[in-house]
Amino acid sequence: MTDKKGKDAVDAAEYERVICQVKGVLSARLVTGPEGSIEEIHVLASPERNPKQVVRDIETAVLVQLGTPLDHKKISVAQLEEQGSQWPDVLKEPSGPHVVSCGRLRLRSLDFSFRGLHARVKIEVEIEKGGEARLYEGHASGTNWPGRGCFLVAHATLEAVGKHLGQNHALILEDLRQLEAAGSQAILVVVGLMSTACRERLAGVAFLDEAPDEFQATAKAVFRALACRFCLYRS
Repeated sequence: MTDKKGKDAVDAAEYERVICQVKGVLSARLVTGPEGSIEEIHVLASPERNPKQVVRDIETAVLVQLGTPLDHKKISVAQLEEQGSQWPDVLKEPSGPHVVSCGRLRLRSLDFSFRGLHARVKIEVEIEKGGEARLYEGHASGTNWPGRGCFLVAHATLEAVGKHLGQNHALILEDLRQLEAAGSQAILVVVGLMSTACRERLAGVAFLDEAPDEFQATAKAVFRALACRFCLYRS
């Protein structure tokens, strides 16, 4: 790959968006270096396609849409174990043991920093379960472009919660929008919840006037999306 350290810092969220358009890709996560260059690309895929073909399609999609040639050696593909004869074509409601008890979520800290064109987010989420509380960190980085900060915060929040859920579940940011409702500005997020047994979409909304800034409102919206299914949220 032709990475130029510092000069060509990438927008991780934009790359992940493009990669997730590839057939069979369920989620993607970029790991960037100190100057924002791509170090690793981790992909979660469904089992019906050959991993090598998935990698080739990712290289083609990124080259065509973003103009960046990728080094296939930096792309790792993990495939979920197939359940039954085929991967489900529609979203399924989780039931029985597939409903996860996550605990209470609380935003402990949110640090948004930028240097030139590159922005970074570090977030700490406290998850309280069974009377015990643990902190989980989430990180995201990308281009310091107007409107992209909320996407980075959402990715970092989902990464933090995902560390608690473990490898059997994946959380994907499917959409994030700023909209007006009831005369107030609000943040809407749509989160994809994946496991080996089911997949579904969860939505959460937070108004800007109930948070200090749009970044904390974004984290609050993510928490509320997760609360729809398996978490208890507290402000």
